[in-house]
Amino acid sequence: MSIRSRAPRLGPLAGALLLGLPLCLALASCEPIAIKDFIEDSLEEFQAPKSLSWNRVIPDPDNGSYSLYCAASSDDGSTILLGNGSGGVFVSRDGGSSWLSRSLSVGDYVASVAMSADGERMIAGRRNGSVYRSTDGGGSWTALALPALPSAYWTSLASSADGMVLAAPSGSYSVLISTDGGDSWNAKIPASGDSPVYLAMSADGQILLAASSYTVYRSENGGSSWTTVRSGSSYIRALGMSRDGNSAAISADGQELYLSENGGGTWSQRTSPGTSNYVSSLSFSRYGRRILACETYVTSSNTAHVSYDGGATWSALSSLSFASGINTGAMSASGARLFVIDRASGLFIGK
Repeated sequence: MSIRSRAPRLGPLAGALLLGLPLCLALASCEPIAIKDFIEDSLEEFQAPKSLSWNRVIPDPDNGSYSLYCAASSDDGSTILLGNGSGGVFVSRDGGSSWLSRSLSVGDYVASVAMSADGERMIAGRRNGSVYRSTDGGGSWTALALPALPSAYWTSLASSADGMVLAAPSGSYSVLISTDGGDSWNAKIPASGDSPVYLAMSADGQILLAASSYTVYRSENGGSSWTTVRSGSSYIRALGMSRDGNSAAISADGQELYLSENGGGTWSQRTSPGTSNYVSSLSFSRYGRRILACETYVTSSNTAHVSYDGGATWSALSSLSFASGINTGAMSASGARLFVIDRASGLFIGK
């Protein structure tokens, strides 16, 4: 089956300007949030990058146990969600200045987290297969009822901008999709006999990418049907996609990095940043201009890297001092705020 290229998704402001309307009329056609997003993205994502100032944060210094495994950010970067090694989460609503600690239950670590664009709706998946949801910005959490599955590790969670469309690999040759914010789930099968491990979703919840060990699948209808868009011989280690659903990347063993500029329809190999065997995390800005890539293990030369030109070139974040191995990263929608987790050192916030 052929894959058609996906046209860029234009918001009301951009569409009005392309039609030649005066700026005042274009602005009048938009909601205030659309104006804010357009200005923010234009000033931050598409302009020359500024020097980053980094701050190391330990969410729970009194406890002494702050092993971190995953991170998610609201679009503006003010709300941060971290999954920890004690089966709980840390939540900040002020950009990392203060933190809430919430224990989901005793047991395995939190393997993946995701949230809505405004940071109000959150979801956290634990390695033992249980999933929890918050609808009040991380203040309270409730366990979700899930389909009976032989093995569900929740290695990857994805959320739409409104937090109502959710997706996760089932661990049993399918992708679980919820369209009601996690109240109910349906298994969708990308391909028989192949079990997805990583997921990425566009802000509207319609474009999904799912990666198994060697294959990438794509859906244009919220997971109802899937098409194979890439197969290779190198083990896939990370998957990321921009919020508009147009830009995507995968990392594989052997320092392989592949980028797509049409939502996963076609892929081209690029130079992978760093010296690790593979990149373990890929985070995108709203339109894919900025990408954060975290290496697997830290040595004297391994670190996190950022691209300001859609993956054409990379800059190492060499000023950061890590004690162990980087786990993952996240970024705000404009790419103005970066979040890098080192499992033993805590969270590094760059802005």
